[in-house]
Amino acid sequence: MSSKLELLAATVDRLGAECPWTAAQKSEDMMHYLRKECLEVEEVLLGARSRPVDKANLTQELGDVLFDVLLLIRVSARDHGIDLESCCTSAVEKIERRCPYLSDPALRAATASDATRLWSQAKLAEQTAGGCHNAAESRTHEPCLASAQVVGTAPVECEEVVGARAAASISRHEEGAIDTPLAGLSEWEADLLSDLRRGSDASDEDLSYTSGD
Repeated sequence: MSSKLELLAATVDRLGAECPWTAAQKSEDMMHYLRKECLEVEEVLLGARSRPVDKANLTQELGDVLFDVLLLIRVSARDHGIDLESCCTSAVEKIERRCPYLSDPALRAATASDATRLWSQAKLAEQTAGGCHNAAESRTHEPCLASAQVVGTAPVECEEVVGARAAASISRHEEGAIDTPLAGLSEWEADLLSDLRRGSDASDEDLSYTSGD
């Protein structure tokens, strides 16, 4: 790892050992914050469709995602006995299985379609052999996560994802990066946002490290 990445990982470890807020979080809590940060990255990238991307802002938002990923792993290590090294090993092994052309010159991927085909073939082979390492990969639907891949479509998205996207949009509006706090939201999402905001006065204060930055 680079020195900066090592420093970030060490800082996250310190938070896990010394910070009372971190001690109070569960893995599912961290997923909430991570999802919000991913949507803030999406907001920046959507804005880049009409103007040059704000590199400083994108760097900050991606840094927030990286931080939340590491903190999620740290909290999961405490609660479920996993560790960062094992997560890294799992990721590398999957990439090596799914992208065999990286190590085997005979398996050439000249196009994105070639790479997709080889990935799908490797994934199918794993599942057929009973070696699917992630049960979620075999599901055809995962409402909250799958819906985050599509912006402003039909009203099938869970309220948490829409609310998180709305919060990210409002945050970007307050920073002056977009003209309207409803940018990127469909009419249905905007209506839901209004309902969510009406009930937000009684909600607990969001104390995540990165939310709204």
